[in-house]
Amino acid sequence: MGIAKFMGVMAMMITKREYLYFCVGALVFFFFSFILFKQVPPTKNHMDIDSGAYVQAANFLLRDGSFAILKTQPYYGLGYPLFLAACKKISGDSLACIIVIQVLLAWFITLLIWRIALLLFNRRAAWIAYALALTHIGLLVFAQLLLTEILLTFLLSLAVERLLTFILSQRSSALVGTGFALGLSCVVKSVALLFLLPLTVFVVVISWDHQWLKHVFLLLVTFFLPYGAYAFHNHLMFEQHERSSMVKINLFYWFYPRLRAEIYGTNSYDEQRYMQRNVSFKEAQEMLIRDVCTYPNKAALALVKNWTKTLFGLYTSNIKLLVDNAYVAGCLSFFSLQGSLVKRLCEYVCGNTEHTWIKALGFFEALQLLIRYVLLLFGFAWLVYKRRWMELFFIVMYLGYFVGISGHDGCARFRMMIDMIVLPLAAGGWASLRILCCVRKKRAI
Repeated sequence: MGIAKFMGVMAMMITKREYLYFCVGALVFFFFSFILFKQVPPTKNHMDIDSGAYVQAANFLLRDGSFAILKTQPYYGLGYPLFLAACKKISGDSLACIIVIQVLLAWFITLLIWRIALLLFNRRAAWIAYALALTHIGLLVFAQLLLTEILLTFLLSLAVERLLTFILSQRSSALVGTGFALGLSCVVKSVALLFLLPLTVFVVVISWDHQWLKHVFLLLVTFFLPYGAYAFHNHLMFEQHERSSMVKINLFYWFYPRLRAEIYGTNSYDEQRYMQRNVSFKEAQEMLIRDVCTYPNKAALALVKNWTKTLFGLYTSNIKLLVDNAYVAGCLSFFSLQGSLVKRLCEYVCGNTEHTWIKALGFFEALQLLIRYVLLLFGFAWLVYKRRWMELFFIVMYLGYFVGISGHDGCARFRMMIDMIVLPLAAGGWASLRILCCVRKKRAI
């Protein structure tokens, strides 16, 4: 049945009119990107608070031919500095050319979203998803910033598309693409590293004709080809190359200060500075375990707040960071604002910017986000109605993992890792509602 569905999807060839739609969509996306590019003041230089480390590492690589000057393996992945170095080499260190490459990569993500929606639903849903992706604020703004998000999202989107193709076709080549894309994504940012374990179990479950051993072998080999080479490089290059420090920093540098702020009614940034200056990792571990056991409700509240930031934070805040000279990252958190719920929402959307178009865009994004989540539920319901159990299980597993792993420090940036699934689900929900309305009209006649 799965193979028949897949062949049916592949049989629907793209028409000339649809190629025209893709081209028009590209022009729209590039036009919006150009308009946003022109709004960025020269002083901003398309940099976020984290961008400096990536740019510096890329410059080291171009100058020395290696990352040896870093001495120890950095907290961030070296995949994006490698990408930046390649872009700089191609463009002659032109910032505009680097942004153009990232915008092109962002448009490729919209094509993958179209494909994912087609695999999950139908052609109508695919075009709705494409339209939603073209107006996605995150894709537009992160293509303008020297951050990992666009490259990471592209690789994760490719991994998702290949895995869904494998579910429908059982083709080994699709699984090879999944493993390779996921391995490369961990070179950029190792957030998907632990996802390999549930994904391996999933591949075992869905494999047919007793080929699970072959499929697991292909997945693991293609994953560890890029990631293993990266780990081996770090082992040879750096004096310290463990990845365990990532977990320690996430727990003790990001999550624990937020827990202390909940316990003592203080500011998480002040708690973060206190932890850095006065507490060792060993002491922090003991303190964290003690406080979680003593205040389990506070710990749960800190997690819920971080997940809320991930799911409902606005990408418009990143546009403020990109465009407004007075805006500083992290200075406008919804949970730190005072007043009624409506007042806090308005301040969160409109605060720290004098640009009317950014305020209007913020309200548009907030409304679009809420509608998207409502439509997502209908998309889930349609997949249940169609008994697409394997696809459903994978989607729930993927969303659960990538939302859950952001519990240490919620941020809208982390939602980029799940939007390539959220958009197709919302589009499928929209398409299913249209089908339901048509059926009701026919019955009424």
